[in-house]
Amino acid sequence: MPLPSDFHIGDLVQMVEFLQQKRAQDMEAAAALRKTDAEVVAALRKENIKAAAAIREQDAKAAAALRELYEKKVATQWKNDEKNAVAHRKLEAQKAETVRKELEHRIKKLELEVKVLKQVVSDQALDQQCIDQATREYIFSIADQVDETTEFLSIRVHLCPNFLVLF
Repeated sequence: MPLPSDFHIGDLVQMVEFLQQKRAQDMEAAAALRKTDAEVVAALRKENIKAAAAIREQDAKAAAALRELYEKKVATQWKNDEKNAVAHRKLEAQKAETVRKELEHRIKKLELEVKVLKQVVSDQALDQQCIDQATREYIFSIADQVDETTEFLSIRVHLCPNFLVLF
């Protein structure tokens, strides 16, 4: 590449030295920037770590609070369930007692009815025995009357053979 005629080698050397100084300054500035950037990144990393730690701590506290709230809710629900179960058992026991009492009352009523029916049957049996005895006595009395009438008629027939004609 051709060089302009007004530049001399000395000027060129000066220009190269100037450019090298400029490059050295740029490199120093870049190193300073990298150092500053690294410090900023390190500071941001520290802040992020602190923020993350704070967030984790807050999350842990929130989780602990939620866990405690859940445990309280579960404990409350457990107590309510136990109370409901006790109340239900008590109600069932009351119902069972009511049914037992009703059954006992019904059994007593039925026993009384059986007793009355036994008495009625017994009375009917006695009445039937009395009726049977009276019927026997009536039949025997009729038989006696028939025997007496037959004997009377047989005596009359022997004494008075024409007696049957009279009747």
